[in-house]
Amino acid sequence: MHFDVIFPYNNQHPTVADFVLYVVSRISDWGQISIAPDSDHTTNWSLIGHSVPYGSIDYKWGELLGEGCYTFAETYGSRKIKSATADGGWNRFDYVLLLEDE
Repeated sequence: MHFDVIFPYNNQHPTVADFVLYVVSRISDWGQISIAPDSDHTTNWSLIGHSVPYGSIDYKWGELLGEGCYTFAETYGSRKIKSATADGGWNRFDYVLLLEDE
């Protein structure tokens, strides 16, 4: 089951960098943040088996994990988020971000 992420009224379309910083600031959480390849694949379940590569980054307890975090930040950091979904509970949350067209 997925949940729609609701952004604050004063920043309804944050950048990917803003979103990642917020998620990582929740130091008890862990999971993955992925970029949706298109508007038909905006949940974790819809990404399973998707053949087109998409960006993702893992986070755990206040830190970004892996070497790919620099490429992820460089590629998507300044892009604005159109919508987002979350899957998870307790402390694991996986997010899928649909980005606005450039």
